[in-house]
Amino acid sequence: MKMNFEEYKRNLKENTCFAPGLDSINEALENLYSDMEPTSYKLFTPSTSLFRGISDLQGFSIYNSTSHKEHNHIISFGFSELYGDEHKFMRERSKFGYELTFRTTSIEEDEIEKILTAINNIYKYNKKSSIYLEENIFIDYRELIDEDSSIAGFIVTKDKELPSLDTIHGKIDFLQLHPIDCCTLSTLKSGKFKLEDIIEVLEEDNPLLICN
Repeated sequence: MKMNFEEYKRNLKENTCFAPGLDSINEALENLYSDMEPTSYKLFTPSTSLFRGISDLQGFSIYNSTSHKEHNHIISFGFSELYGDEHKFMRERSKFGYELTFRTTSIEEDEIEKILTAINNIYKYNKKSSIYLEENIFIDYRELIDEDSSIAGFIVTKDKELPSLDTIHGKIDFLQLHPIDCCTLSTLKSGKFKLEDIIEVLEEDNPLLICN
């Protein structure tokens, strides 16, 4: 969506639902999935959120992907600037500068909810700490949330099917999370192996890093 600042302000004034960032993400998803409707699309509000009102994330789209093998492709909404705000016009990066994605073969509701909760916890951490994510890093998830969890950590890579966007609010990358166990996390923390080497090994048989 291209427009100058005056056009942007006019749209903002005339359209109470003006959401150029959201439109840009939806367009990217339509390019990938054509006319497929998300199998699950949840907009969380303080009154309906499974996070009980503590989430600033707007929600998630979950697509049934057949790339490599059938799986659920989860995409967040809210790490980037979704709605019109003249103070956010033409920034270098849109809010945090990314949305998070996750790929899983699981269709169990409690497993999906666990993933969504983890992404929401990462959002809260980003917002509180002003420490943002980037490609080719790893996260100690238990340390991040300061409590026990069945998830030890994540590696962060670029989503191979969703290229970066240059939106009217700034750049958006699609960063994919892939869970790692305690052993892999300890290995990464020790510095014995480079993260890039571990990712390369994982991608040999699982190029899209789909979690089973």
